Amino acid sequence: MQIAASSYYARRSRPVSARKQTDAVWDERIQKVHAKNRGLFGARKMWVMLRRLYPDEPIARCTVERRMRALCLAGVSNARSATTTWQSKTASYPSDLVCRDFTADAPDTRWVADITYVSTWSGFVYVAFVMDLFSRMVVGWRVDMSI
Repeated sequence: MQIAASSYYARRSRPVSARKQTDAVWDERIQKVHAKNRGLFGARKMWVMLRRLYPDEPIARCTVERRMRALCLAGVSNARSATTTWQSKTASYPSDLVCRDFTADAPDTRWVADITYVSTWSGFVYVAFVMDLFSRMVVGWRVDMSI
């Protein structure tokens, strides 16, 4: 790389920037608060906690997000997920009967089915439906609390 020697030595002797200095201070504080709260806090709760602990030193939420990302710290998500399938190691699975061709020449000649789940206030609801590939109409459907 073609770099002037004076540029190299100027960069090498340059003092640490103010941003890096403040980032180092906040990194230490963020790690301490994150460890004290068992790693549960995400960036928003961390930001609120840091503002509460250090009211005289304001910090932006985007700074907390940036520093947590740099430190590889993340909060625990409270999002629930439903287990819809349990794969068997020994069972054989059916082959793709439509060979990824989702077209039909006439109505009621080719149907496909699928199942999904939707999160509601009372828990997960499972929805199964059958669709005609020619008209793209739903032929039948069923909603239930159990899979």
